[in-house]
Amino acid sequence: MLKSEIDHFNHWTNTEEFSRLINKWNDVATLAIASEPCFFSYLFGTLKHPPTISYEEQLARIEVHRNRLREEYLRIGIEPIKEIVGDLCVSVEIIEPNKNIHSLLRFMDGQQRLKIRGNLGGAIILKSMAEIIRRMGERAFEIQLPEEDELGFGMWMKDAKQWMYGSNRIFDANNFIAKRQIVRSIGLDAEIRIRIYVEGPTEYYALTILLAYLPQVELINLSGLFIQAKRKGLAFRDNLVTDDRSGIFSVIFLDQDREDNLRTVKLAAREDIFCGMIYVSKPDFEFENFSIEELTEIVWTFVDETEKNEENRYLLEEAVRELKNAESFINTARKSIPSLQQLGKGKEWGEKLAQYAIKNPTIMGGDKIRPILEACQASVNATNIDYNFNRKNYRVDPETGRLVRR
Repeated sequence: MLKSEIDHFNHWTNTEEFSRLINKWNDVATLAIASEPCFFSYLFGTLKHPPTISYEEQLARIEVHRNRLREEYLRIGIEPIKEIVGDLCVSVEIIEPNKNIHSLLRFMDGQQRLKIRGNLGGAIILKSMAEIIRRMGERAFEIQLPEEDELGFGMWMKDAKQWMYGSNRIFDANNFIAKRQIVRSIGLDAEIRIRIYVEGPTEYYALTILLAYLPQVELINLSGLFIQAKRKGLAFRDNLVTDDRSGIFSVIFLDQDREDNLRTVKLAAREDIFCGMIYVSKPDFEFENFSIEELTEIVWTFVDETEKNEENRYLLEEAVRELKNAESFINTARKSIPSLQQLGKGKEWGEKLAQYAIKNPTIMGGDKIRPILEACQASVNATNIDYNFNRKNYRVDPETGRLVRR
């Protein structure tokens, strides 16, 4: 069997097809070597020159070489150049087919990229050859050619990269947004993707429990201060602007009973300074997400065991039965049973609410999912959504708080 393979190889290397193929790849290698000085520093970030000449003199020499090479490219013609770049990209995928990894490594430090060995290292070198020839072709013919990730096997739909990465040109210099989105799409980033703003400690600690497994989410407790006052740090509005510049979704939780905060948030939505969601609890976080019976059940877990009897349970239920907001509920509960006097809207209360919601996802065992759980699911989904695509095509409706098409 081995002898048969050797005989076949010997026969093939004596054919005209083999000679033509070797000559073709020699020509491609020659073109890449000739073109390399023109764009090596662009791809790999370094520029070497002999000690006998200055950096500026080396740049001038490269420019002279580039102008001479341009004439050779014009003589070859644009169609053969396209074919060469395409053939190189096909060869890359034959050697090493993981195209996403090639794009990711393209953003590495150039010198580190040159140290990659094995099939992957060979693929990176071939793709660098393709990019150098493609860029020289663009310069010579004054046109824009497809980038290397669009070539090889498979097809790209028009504007597919714009939709996926926020730009149709991901290898252009300083295209930070596209680079970040590629890293995000592969799941290798450790950046904050969603920043959630809440009014107080109850929501903060409840969401801390509900979103504990999601490191891409950051929670900010505004302590009721949506309007700038004499306090350290950025004003809330400035935070939203910063989120937008950083490609971070802004999700805002607030209560309907704070009209000043509600006006501030709706104004920010009307002025289109952020992208995300607004969740307004009516009248507040507790009564939006829990029934009075459920809140009573949760409060009962705070009662000292020595006071847990039918009489105290009846007193508690009767005291809070007709209440309509969390503040009056907490105050009334504290007065009804001595061991509840220290109860407050803080860490332990927020965590208890979250734990109850996890065990009982629907209100009173019905069909309605708790709004806070729906909001958390939306946040989970948003960690995989392209911010730039949504920012371009959607805006926050100040009345509903949801994203609507522009």
